[in-house]
Amino acid sequence: MADTLSKERCMRARVESVYNKQEPDFASRREYDDYLEEREDIILNLSEGIDVEATEAKLRTYERANFADIAANEARKVEDKRVHAEKQAAAKAAGSGAESAPAPTAAGPSAAAGAQYVAGPAQAAAAAAVAQPAPLQPPPRPADRTNGGGLDSEARARMAAASGWSPDFARRRMLAEAFSSVFVA
Repeated sequence: MADTLSKERCMRARVESVYNKQEPDFASRREYDDYLEEREDIILNLSEGIDVEATEAKLRTYERANFADIAANEARKVEDKRVHAEKQAAAKAAGSGAESAPAPTAAGPSAAAGAQYVAGPAQAAAAAAVAQPAPLQPPPRPADRTNGGGLDSEARARMAAASGWSPDFARRRMLAEAFSSVFVA
């Protein structure tokens, strides 16, 4: 089952990279629907092994005939992703912390599967008016962090001895680990 899904996913990605037109590229909704139906038929035929040679030939013919449009649509897709990423970064930098909604397309909200609701200014103001808890403050830091938090050398030595640390601790640990891996019983 997983192999079948993986195969269909690969076929879908391959076909959609060639049949990559969007709804604004068509004169009517009917033409766009026919285009999507043709694309899905090709995906089905290739993933199920139905008339593969003819379907592959049809795909290659379409790719050769529409090479410039395919490249332009791919460039538009990359640009849309870049703009969307910039908008997300700007929203994050503004301190919203929430992910922004996907960039609207010329096709409208029904063109993208899983379109998200975008709140208008009145809804955003109402959401901002909800009381939020104050952020926690970080714990206070010692004034002198370079000197063990303000400890004198005798106090640091006592603390190190109590924890089992000594100046040759790293050397002893390294030797113990090296010899334990060399001598296997």
